Amino acid sequence: MIERTILLNETVDPVVFFGVNNANIALIKNLFPKLKIVARGNVLRALGDEEIMVAFDESVQKLQNYCAEYNLLNEEVIIDIIKGNSPTEIKQDNLIIHGINGKTITARTENQKKLVKEFEKNDLLFAIGPAGSGKTYTAIALAVRSLKNKEIKKIILSRPAVEAGEKLGFLPGDMKEKIDPYLQPLYDALQDMIPGAKLKEFMENGTIQIAPLAFMRGRTLNDAVVILDEAQNTSTMQIKMFLTRMGINSKVIITGDITQIDLPPSQKSGLIESLEVLRNVKGISKVEFSVKDIVRHKLVRQIVEAYDKHSKKKKALDKKKVNETVTNQSLTINN
Repeated sequence: MIERTILLNETVDPVVFFGVNNANIALIKNLFPKLKIVARGNVLRALGDEEIMVAFDESVQKLQNYCAEYNLLNEEVIIDIIKGNSPTEIKQDNLIIHGINGKTITARTENQKKLVKEFEKNDLLFAIGPAGSGKTYTAIALAVRSLKNKEIKKIILSRPAVEAGEKLGFLPGDMKEKIDPYLQPLYDALQDMIPGAKLKEFMENGTIQIAPLAFMRGRTLNDAVVILDEAQNTSTMQIKMFLTRMGINSKVIITGDITQIDLPPSQKSGLIESLEVLRNVKGISKVEFSVKDIVRHKLVRQIVEAYDKHSKKKKALDKKKVNETVTNQSLTINN
């Protein structure tokens, strides 16, 4: 009789692996009736004959690999693997990762696919486009994939808390509670991709960090995918500070929508300026999303298009008024 202690891989969520109310462990026990198996925390212990233990070790490793890949483990998969059969693979074109419960997260539009390709070739990317085009969601999926593949050690997500500048003192709670509402869209995306218990662990141990842009100052970000969202609301100094945080083995994705700038009219967007300054720098890629990439409710595309038309019409009208004013002033001077 020998005893074996197996610590689950860091990429495996114990809740998913063990199953609701330990249903998966109960099934594994039934399939290995001669072993005494106990699961607790992220540890699996087994006691039994050495010959059976070898088969148990191999099966558990295969189950972990499947669970880490698909964020899913069910009765059919467990039976297939333990009986030596190959489980059904979940295949999908343009797959980035499998989210929670095996949900496939894919690049759905041409520009999302382009972002995936450019991410593989460049260390700094700009993803520019309207709300709902999937630029931030795709960027976070790429970061999560890199973490799962152990290409990096951490993910850092940031946003400029523009509105928070004036209102933080009036919000209840500590600094984290004041800031979190501005960062909630980033949490929402992560919750689609990483099981809850594992996400909480990553947040607590610093593997995934979400922070306002101001908190980036003074840091050097190595072995990371770093994403700056809503970059249209950065100042020139802020985005320069952020760009110079890049460290060894790091990739940076900057996302923004230049039609939704919340800065004072007198202040130029740091995103727009950086696109001009860095236009000819090698190793930097820009992917421009459009209304055709919008993957939210069908009305979102129509709303964006309607606002674009209204904006163009307003600019044309303002230009016409300016020209008329100049013409009238010229006539007055001549008279």
